Amino acid sequence: MRIRDLLEARRNPHLNPRVDALDTFSMYANRPNMFVTFTNEFKVGINPNTIFDTPVGVYSYPLDYLLKKAYSKGSVFGAAPFASTSKYVHLFQQTSRNIFDLTHYGRSQYELDKKKLLNYFSQKGMDAEQKIHNIEVRHNDVGGMTYARRMWYMVYDLVGIYTSGKVSVETTRVFYRVLGYDAVYDLDGKGIIHTNEPTQAVHFDVKTIRVVESFSNKEMGQDRIEARREMLNLGQLKREFGSVLNWYFQEEDILDTGYEIRAGSDDVDRFMRSYQRHVQFLDRVHQVIEKRQNDLDYITKDDLYDLTKNINGAITNGNIEMGNLIKGNLALRWMSSIADVLGAWIYRDGTVEDVVDAMGVSVAGLKRPESMMRVRNSIIEFVNGRR
Repeated sequence: MRIRDLLEARRNPHLNPRVDALDTFSMYANRPNMFVTFTNEFKVGINPNTIFDTPVGVYSYPLDYLLKKAYSKGSVFGAAPFASTSKYVHLFQQTSRNIFDLTHYGRSQYELDKKKLLNYFSQKGMDAEQKIHNIEVRHNDVGGMTYARRMWYMVYDLVGIYTSGKVSVETTRVFYRVLGYDAVYDLDGKGIIHTNEPTQAVHFDVKTIRVVESFSNKEMGQDRIEARREMLNLGQLKREFGSVLNWYFQEEDILDTGYEIRAGSDDVDRFMRSYQRHVQFLDRVHQVIEKRQNDLDYITKDDLYDLTKNINGAITNGNIEMGNLIKGNLALRWMSSIADVLGAWIYRDGTVEDVVDAMGVSVAGLKRPESMMRVRNSIIEFVNGRR
């Protein structure tokens, strides 16, 4: 396909159904401020007649969040919690820097915005200073409220006191016209914009939105899923996992040194060296899975089993050996968690995202010096208990 044909097909997706939204969106994964929105018309615009109480604007999902969901499903269609079965899907870039980013919103920004609210609502004839004071007192009674959440609720409280009209329209006016924000980002899943969709963004000014790709939003057919699987280089995946496994077995593993401890050895230092190596092995497995999770989402159950069976065997054996030596140690719980989540993933009762998250937490816990010391003390207690 010529470049001109490809570009034309992207602008008019019905002209070439082989050009896929997921493939195309993936090419923009590393660009900043990229978002995906779903519509029932072939355009991106603001509907002022929304039935919801949330601010009026273009609602979107951050691209990286949407891609993770889409990779797991195999399609952009139906990948997001809301509206993702609409007729069209659009990828756009937010070009403004005037963003109410709920993740990075701090005290200085809060104090500045509070002054703007005080000035605006005072001009409306409201005793804004007293109202804001009362709201802050109420917020102080609620533990753990961030400055971002305080400001969000303060706007809603003040609008609720002042306006008799549509709350969604007036809150938009305050965030956009009074505070000067072109968009609100809730990208870390705080659920401030709406609890039902904890990760999303809302954009108030379409002039700051640059649409780069638009597609008819259709469920990926089985032929597309199979074609994607065929494109994967399973040989490369096997080499990456094999390299980690070979590194682990170059020296004595925890199965050998653990058995020797149980058989009568008191060489705790030797066991701890193999234990530390086992934790490094878990860390390396986690790194490979995290790096290749987009590819791993697409391989078949049989290929996944074949790919990870030796890795899973080594992890399970290490977990069993630790269970023979120590009881009630937190390290054993972390290792069991890794074995469980891997097993669930292989048998398709879990996702690769579950594995990445669970392994990340467990490996971080296992690597802590305090955890290593507790394991060492447990092994010493085991050795002393035989005497």
